[in-house]
Amino acid sequence: MLRRLALATTLVLSLPVLLPAQQRSVVSPATHWDLGYHAWDAGKYIDAIDHFRAMLTPNVERHWVDSVAVLTGELFPATEITDDGARPSWSMDGRSFVYETGVAANRVSRVVRRNAPQTVVAEVPGGGAALSPSGALVAWLGMPGNNVMVRDLASGRDLPVSGLDGWTANGVTFGADDGTLFVVVSRASDGTRNDILRLSRTVAGFAATELVTPTIGYKGVPVPLPGGRYLVYMIPAGNPVRLPTGAAGLRAAAAFGILDLQTKSTRRIEGASPTVSADGLTIAWVERGGAVSSANPGITTDFSRIMVAPIAGGDAVVAWKGGDRIDAPALSPDGKRIAFQRMLVYDWELFVVDATGGNEFRLTREIQHDLMPQWLNPNTILAVMGEGRHRRSYIYNAMTGSRTRLFHNNTIRTIAPEYEWVPSPDGMAILTVAERDGNTVSPERGLYLSGHAGQVTREAVLDRLATNRASEVSLRDRGLATFRPIAAAVRAVTTQVDVSRIYQYEKALFDFDSKHITMPGNAKASAYLEATYRGFGYTPEMQWFEPRGALGGKTANVLAVLKGTENPELVYVVSSHYDSRAEGPGADDNTSGTAALLEAARVMAKHPQPATIIFASFTGEEAGLLGSREFVRRAVADSVKLVGALNNDMLGWANDHRLDNTIRYSNPGIRDIQHAAAAQFSAMITYDALYYKSTDAAAYYEAYGDIVGGIGSYPVLGNPHYHMVHDVLEVENHQLIAEASKTTVATLMLLASSPSRLKGLAVANGVVIWAKSPEKSVTGYLVTWGPANAPEQQRMRVTGRTARIPGLRSGMVVQVKAVNAKGLEGWDWARVVVP
Repeated sequence: MLRRLALATTLVLSLPVLLPAQQRSVVSPATHWDLGYHAWDAGKYIDAIDHFRAMLTPNVERHWVDSVAVLTGELFPATEITDDGARPSWSMDGRSFVYETGVAANRVSRVVRRNAPQTVVAEVPGGGAALSPSGALVAWLGMPGNNVMVRDLASGRDLPVSGLDGWTANGVTFGADDGTLFVVVSRASDGTRNDILRLSRTVAGFAATELVTPTIGYKGVPVPLPGGRYLVYMIPAGNPVRLPTGAAGLRAAAAFGILDLQTKSTRRIEGASPTVSADGLTIAWVERGGAVSSANPGITTDFSRIMVAPIAGGDAVVAWKGGDRIDAPALSPDGKRIAFQRMLVYDWELFVVDATGGNEFRLTREIQHDLMPQWLNPNTILAVMGEGRHRRSYIYNAMTGSRTRLFHNNTIRTIAPEYEWVPSPDGMAILTVAERDGNTVSPERGLYLSGHAGQVTREAVLDRLATNRASEVSLRDRGLATFRPIAAAVRAVTTQVDVSRIYQYEKALFDFDSKHITMPGNAKASAYLEATYRGFGYTPEMQWFEPRGALGGKTANVLAVLKGTENPELVYVVSSHYDSRAEGPGADDNTSGTAALLEAARVMAKHPQPATIIFASFTGEEAGLLGSREFVRRAVADSVKLVGALNNDMLGWANDHRLDNTIRYSNPGIRDIQHAAAAQFSAMITYDALYYKSTDAAAYYEAYGDIVGGIGSYPVLGNPHYHMVHDVLEVENHQLIAEASKTTVATLMLLASSPSRLKGLAVANGVVIWAKSPEKSVTGYLVTWGPANAPEQQRMRVTGRTARIPGLRSGMVVQVKAVNAKGLEGWDWARVVVP
């Protein structure tokens, strides 16, 4: 998502000195930028956009266009290759690439020519396809039996492959030219090894010529190096270990081999994360071990080091050594420098060092993890930031450390997690696999092609600003209209949220140490929660159960019920898990959510709503969503009419001065209500993602469907203390937790006061019918219809449960929601597509 990047990029490092306003007849671009930047930083996006649009006049200097582009989205335009792509790879000449699409038996690999527009030139079944260096051939493993297949892309003809009888192919790649294939093969009769088989081009196709790895053990798919003489392959853990002479202190957790095809010899190196320079002459890797103290032989000090050696052989030199954890070394194209990630206390940062040792340079200073550097050219590095479920890519100047974002979805609210980054051999283009629509639930992920040379046009930036302004105005206006009938009542309750009380809850829970279900702190926490809810005036329920397996004794969900005044049979749940990982106290994960939940329960205790609200403190989330699944199991068994749910998890960590969090939802109606609740009744800035998998929200979704909202961290799981022993109280922003609690209270009051989503919606012969709203105060129904991209194009108001709509056509969308006596509309549309 959007961060305050412009002041840290290569584009804008300082602002010009501004003249007093009375000395200027017009507002300068610098003034618009200053005002717009700080409005954006404060979450006042409409004001910011207005300043940016005013400054981007036809004659504005290019650096102002770049500054606005970086702050609001992409500087480098990205082209969508497909909405479902994964595992891309390039041909050596960089003119073609291949990617996989589809799932399981329907998976295929597509070959694309890198031109404008990009053209799919072949589609082959299965995955693991490899392109020849020139991109003229594609090889893959066909079915049945993992047969090696090769296709000539110019003619579309499949070439015959011979000499593999008795072998099972496990992977395939081309050598340094189009005439050589290497196939990883094994025999069912020998479970101790696999081998690498060389196939050579014949007049008709390809034929096996020789086994090139006569050593025992298993080998990964090899990487051919420029020149064609050497292959590098990984040796999986568990293979026989041979430590080099004098390396008794090394821990051989991983190894790799360098195969010299000319001499038929293999060098095994005990090390991890090998990296080869683009010219194929130099290799580097990581070694880890422990050194015995000469002063005290009973003490062993861990160390890591980066080793560098000529690929052709010779002595290895130590480029870096220290006590910190390191990983992911990357050699520059000429082999003279190494970028790598280094753990400083609890945060991965990027460093650059000479391959000969010395001239160490710290590249990053970001509290989130900085990871996986790749060189694009001798002075430019591509790397990523964040936890695996919300990583973002940046391009760094390797000399100065300045950075600019590579990829974005050009929206304000919706995040775009990235998962794979594959630069072309010349470093000028990057293939990125990402969820640009923020949908983390569906298995499909988009594949995008971008570069770092061509920049977005001024006109494209203006179009982006106009689109985002319209979205923000719509979100604001709809939110104001939604809350208007109860805004005063909501404000009277949300203003009672007290940050000092929130800290009091946090401190009490933190002092129980780990609250994992196998630890004593779990029972202490449940007893504290029961007493605290009781102190608010509730009659808590301890929902005891005994987890299966070797997870200890009983544990309990703690529930507090605020009974509804008008529709008590309709239930909304707001939950947070109170347990933590076994190794730590879990201040953010999830004492933060528990504290926000307790404060919401306190301020709402004397303000019952029309529908019933259950405040649920779940146990066992870290042991497999145990508490939420037990709650839902009982709710289903008891026929509880659960019509909406919020689940809050990890909402107290802020990586800078902003108070921001992510709405994690399955229901877009609840999403928009939470945006409005935050904007009107809190100081929190909100983003969003379709996100519920692997959280307690999944239990609701699996049993009750699309009814879920809630709040989580921004960037998602960006907290470097996540699931670590140092997830402690000192890293929490207690005011942010208070703002999240206010947003939760406002959302609950709106949901519980409004009609729930209707059921039974159907359409036939121009007549729309639906089931009666279960709420007692409903006075009518709002019906809209239109094309899929504009379903609210036309509307009508009816009092009954049917509507005849003239001119309905196949593919149009009809929506219906109830309206109650207070003028509150249902919080989500029931939708149906006209058959």
